[in-house]
Amino acid sequence: ELDGTLPINVDGEPVKLQGRIDAYDPDKKQIIELKSTKLFEDTKLPREKNVLQLQCYGTIFKKHVFDVNELTLLYVDMDAFKTYSVPLVDKSLWLEGRVKTLHRAIRDSAPPTEEPSYNCQNCPYKTNCRAQKPVPLSSHS
Repeated sequence: ELDGTLPINVDGEPVKLQGRIDAYDPDKKQIIELKSTKLFEDTKLPREKNVLQLQCYGTIFKKHVFDVNELTLLYVDMDAFKTYSVPLVDKSLWLEGRVKTLHRAIRDSAPPTEEPSYNCQNCPYKTNCRAQKPVPLSSHS
């Protein structure tokens, strides 16, 4: 595991975004992200969120830690493994926007806009989340 940091300026305040990669092959200049899953049951690989995570790691490490030429997702289960090559895409603007939004939300004690997703079904806070509550219909008399 290797740590990398991307400095981002939020309204004149320095903020550090930190990422931790699973493995790096210096000969290939390749970041490898390891994920466990049930390969034979999981038909939607590679997962979009894993691709985004790895591309963000590529951005952080390529700019501030070491050269990166390849990104690889490695899915493993108890019996097999499967690899996926992920395109190296600069996610600097996306990361900067995301960090600014979340840092301002914390700093200003103002929750960011909700982002409902598949993962909400397992969230222990889903009963308190505004994104999971039905919007009342307006009644006009």
